[in-house]
Amino acid sequence: MAVAFAEMLAGVASQSSAAVADYLNAQIDHIVAGSVGLRNGEDPIHDTRVAIRRLRSTVRVFAKVLDGTGDLDDDLKWFAGLLGEVRDCQVQRRRFTAAIDDLPRELVLGPVKSRIRNDLRAVELPARRRVSEEMESDRYQALMAVLQEWRIRPPVVRGCRAKRCASRLPGPPARPIGGWPRRLTTVPQPCCIGPARPRSALATPPN
Repeated sequence: MAVAFAEMLAGVASQSSAAVADYLNAQIDHIVAGSVGLRNGEDPIHDTRVAIRRLRSTVRVFAKVLDGTGDLDDDLKWFAGLLGEVRDCQVQRRRFTAAIDDLPRELVLGPVKSRIRNDLRAVELPARRRVSEEMESDRYQALMAVLQEWRIRPPVVRGCRAKRCASRLPGPPARPIGGWPRRLTTVPQPCCIGPARPRSALATPPN
């Protein structure tokens, strides 16, 4: 019975690992598409940064079921920072323009919008050049190589053999006289996910 219980938990773990892998792959696809777009002169800055943020969060949250992440988080943070310098200029230009539009026309003296646009453009263009230059660097190429490898072989622990799990799980509880206990205090987890943690369960309904 312990083996059957382990098989059930291993199946749940396998489904969970597959869901994590699918989500990782979706974010990697967005990052790769952003890289292609940047090289083609498009402007996928925001979408690429969002995908990087989601990928970093997923790696941190599911660290126990991921293997071989290495220095990926540092490299993703580095590239997101480069994109952020461009994105900051875009956001500021939009906010300043909206603020000027909300002012009475008589209070706006001179070509204020043009000055804001030109000043921020002078900051944005060098930031864009830095992004293009770093996309040719060894660090960026290594980062993309890792992401492409993850796309083919996600670093997700897929589960473990039922017998191995069963050897680390307690046997099924014996039914006491008078029925099952009204409260469970521990829910065992498969060994590929991590040690069991105390978890309160709902009281069993009365017979």
